[in-house]
Amino acid sequence: MTVNRPRSLLDLIRAGAGMAVLPCFIGDRDPQLERAGEEIISLRHRQWLVTHSDDRARREIRLVADRLAKLLKAHAELFSGGKNARSQI
Repeated sequence: MTVNRPRSLLDLIRAGAGMAVLPCFIGDRDPQLERAGEEIISLRHRQWLVTHSDDRARREIRLVADRLAKLLKAHAELFSGGKNARSQI
């Protein structure tokens, strides 16, 4: 099955339509789902938060960037696919 929206994929899986590859921070937090295998390492990639050099010192931009960095660090296990992540966030 092909979907145009990620949420549609999650809804189909919850309804029992089959299996899918989801980000760990989505699938691991859903009590209706369980992992069918290990993390697919080849799907890992770095994320970058990019701002224009003229904007990065603006208070509101800095606030969002700092809060996002704090959230990601606080829940690193969840975002990295760690097996004990279900209880986070």
